[in-house]
Amino acid sequence: MNDSPTRQTVVSRLYFICLGYRTFETPAGARENNYAAYLIQIDDGRNILVDTGFPEDMQPVDPDGKPWPNVVQQLASIGIAPQDVDTLVCTHYDLDHCGRNDAFPNAMQVVQRKQHDEAVRGYERYQRGRAFWDAPHINRQLIDGDYMLAPGIRLLDTDGHAPGHQSLLVTLP
Repeated sequence: MNDSPTRQTVVSRLYFICLGYRTFETPAGARENNYAAYLIQIDDGRNILVDTGFPEDMQPVDPDGKPWPNVVQQLASIGIAPQDVDTLVCTHYDLDHCGRNDAFPNAMQVVQRKQHDEAVRGYERYQRGRAFWDAPHINRQLIDGDYMLAPGIRLLDTDGHAPGHQSLLVTLP
C-alpha cells in the first residue's frame, strides 16, 4: 500500500489586474464601471488568464487622461509574455472582456458553447469584438455548463448577464 498523498496541481498565485474604470452618468446618478482581468498561476507552471479587457484603441483613461496599461503591458510588468499564457478563459464576448484575446497566440481560449454559438450566429452585442474573439489563429475549447479546468479552478455556467456567461470559482491553498 502506498501511503504517500496523491499530488494535485494547486493554484500558486492569483493576480488581480486592474484595467481601468469609467464613470457614466445615468438617470439614477453616476455609475462607475471597473474593468479587470485575472492571472492564475498553477504550481505546474501553467498561466491561466481570465478576460483581456478592451482593444488597444479603446483603453480606458485615468482621471488625468492617461490610458491605463492594457493587459499585455501589465503582464509584462510581472515577467509574463503573451506566449506564456497557456489558457485564456473568456467569461463572455462583450468588448470589455475580449478585446485583446487575439494577443495570446499559444493560449487555448475556453468559452461556453452557448456563448460562442450565439456570437457566431450574429448576436449583435458581440459583433464589435468579433475580430478579437474569432481571430483565425485562436485555438478554442467549447464547454457545456460547469467545468473543472484544473484542481482548484472551476468554471461555472452563470447564464444571465449574457447568454452563456461563465464565472470562476478559485480555491486557494
